[in-house]
Amino acid sequence: MKKLWLISSFLFISFLPPAGLRGAAPGSDKEFLDLVGRQTFNYFLENTNPENGLVSDKASNFRAPDFRYSPASVAGVGFGLASLAAGVERGWIGKQDAGRLVKTTLRFFLEKMETEHGFFYHFVDMETGKRVWNCELSSIDTALFLSGALTAAAYFGDEEISSLAEKLYRRADWQWMADGGDLLSGGWKPESGFLSYKWHQYDESSVMYILALGSPTFPLKSG
Repeated sequence: MKKLWLISSFLFISFLPPAGLRGAAPGSDKEFLDLVGRQTFNYFLENTNPENGLVSDKASNFRAPDFRYSPASVAGVGFGLASLAAGVERGWIGKQDAGRLVKTTLRFFLEKMETEHGFFYHFVDMETGKRVWNCELSSIDTALFLSGALTAAAYFGDEEISSLAEKLYRRADWQWMADGGDLLSGGWKPESGFLSYKWHQYDESSVMYILALGSPTFPLKSG
């Protein structure tokens, strides 16, 4: 019985929300959604390296943001770029500050990130942008990053942001990622070549195929 009580206590404590979220429950659906939206935006704001725009793939609930805790996820950077547009609209960040961070991010990806045929590695070091964990060059994570970059370009209407986003999009060689077929590979590794998995279902790859089919430089053939 004592052991069961200890286990129950541990589980209860584990599911307590972080201190910053405790307090009275939101009084309406709108208040609840506002809270979720703001805390989601705060994740990106607090876990983005301001020097390069890279976003930690995960963070600890129990300590201050630490860029050594987790590598960056390229897809996460795309979500972070899109969140900046939402943050400006909600008044959580100034448009000038948000635009500055977008430019920093896109410049870093264009000039310093490791890339092959315009695609980026799934996980990279938060400081250097170098590949970690022997991970794959990821088709879907690159697509999610590009989606965020193009969203930012459309929202901010800034000439430099638009130019950087377009260059990144035009650089992605979707024909190469298809490896001679009609479907996009899950990714590529320098040690072993293309992954055997092909994106063939109705899932998050839908946005990737839209980007691939609409590419102005390396469009994936349709049909």
